Amino acid sequence: MTSPFADIPDIPTLGRRFQFINNGATKQNVTVCFQYIIFLTVTQSLYKQGGAIALSINRDIVVHTASVVEACLHYGVSRLIEIDSSNATKIDKTWDTKNEGHIHSFNDEEKIIWVKKEKIAQIYGNNPSSKYVNKAAHDIELIDDDLFDKAEKIREARNHIHFIGDDKQVSYPSEAAVTGYFDDAGEILDRIKATLTPQS
Repeated sequence: MTSPFADIPDIPTLGRRFQFINNGATKQNVTVCFQYIIFLTVTQSLYKQGGAIALSINRDIVVHTASVVEACLHYGVSRLIEIDSSNATKIDKTWDTKNEGHIHSFNDEEKIIWVKKEKIAQIYGNNPSSKYVNKAAHDIELIDDDLFDKAEKIREARNHIHFIGDDKQVSYPSEAAVTGYFDDAGEILDRIKATLTPQS
């Protein structure tokens, strides 16, 4: 009997979905993540008992879908800035601490320090927040208002999926909600592809 997982496309095949990404590492990372999402959806279709396992599968799909969207939006913003550096001026900037130093300590709980801050676009750096990535993508018109709202819903859904203490209930998205996030992610990726493909 053939395994239902045998039909999951391999990495080279799935990589065609992300042909708008020229960076090899980024393309590989999102493709691997996308393959895992497909694996989860196949698993979800086979597991009919519901309960904690089904809910956890839904959570994993949301987390990895959000990761793919964030990575592709970040790549898209970086690519549009690379193509036209004036795009960087459209992104809102916030204060970022560049350096700080000690001036005087009064005791173990009180001291005076100096801080050097610089206004930068939060899209830059090793680990920019998805909130800033979405905003930057909107600022430079990589995504419109509708897709920005969808990206924010995916981001917020991902952010609610964590254990935040015994007094809070863990968030478990429904299967219908997961399908909605996945469809929204597809629209966002299609927009990025349409914007970048002619310029790649």
